[in-house]
Amino acid sequence: MLPMLRASRGRVVTVGSVGSWITLPFGGPLCSSKHAIRSLNDALRMELKPYGVAAVLIEPGSIHTDAVGKLEDEARNPA
Repeated sequence: MLPMLRASRGRVVTVGSVGSWITLPFGGPLCSSKHAIRSLNDALRMELKPYGVAAVLIEPGSIHTDAVGKLEDEARNPA
């Protein structure tokens, strides 16, 4: 795939999370995986730059989901 990216001067887009910057209680596994994605993208960006290929990371902010409530319930009522 790299030869095609170089020829087109394309870009690699990765979607991460604000969780790579903020670690919440009981969110260690999720936040650490998001930090790993950010770190991998940083390396990819540096590796591809000499070939004119951009590697960008989109880190959306908070959105409302039931995930936090589920974590809180599990913390209060462990199995």
